[in-house]
Amino acid sequence: MKSAPRIPLLVLGACLVFCSPFLRAADDEAGWSEPVNDLRGRLVVLPPLPSDPLYCRVFLELENTENTLGQRKVRFAMDKLVLQVIDKDGKPLEVSHNPYSGMSPIWEPMLLPFGGTIRFPINLHGLGHHRDLHQSIIDMGPMNSWIIPATGDYFASGTLTIPQANLGTTSHFDWYGTLTFPKVGIPKVK
Repeated sequence: MKSAPRIPLLVLGACLVFCSPFLRAADDEAGWSEPVNDLRGRLVVLPPLPSDPLYCRVFLELENTENTLGQRKVRFAMDKLVLQVIDKDGKPLEVSHNPYSGMSPIWEPMLLPFGGTIRFPINLHGLGHHRDLHQSIIDMGPMNSWIIPATGDYFASGTLTIPQANLGTTSHFDWYGTLTFPKVGIPKVK
């Protein structure tokens, strides 16, 4: 009995390296900020999960665009992220003043390898609401949550500002600057 031909690992690795840019090309160009100090980012807003039908899932995606080998250390924290929700005419939606009982995670500095991308959730689940509402919620903390009306089109945008670290031995790997995220549509709850 003959065995199936095996593809050498070197050939498979070369295919992954050279083909992956073509597989990701459309996704890579959608909604990214301009690179600042060799880092670019974007917001990704996905519909709620069936198990949590009102809270939209919000992700921050960062990519190291550095031209030389090395890592980027990103000192992310929720207080460095400023978001806004606007309607199709650019009018800001008022922040919700509903009761809030959630907690925010503590973020450790993250290392982003050369050419690497990381996507992580930044939404929370502490905003008080009525279960019978057919609206979606963007929950980013007690002073940054919005109840999205069931009618009309709404968008999220924002900035991430991390000041230059004053640690005495700051490495050129520590990222600092301001990324401005293009607006991204907020999905409707069905």
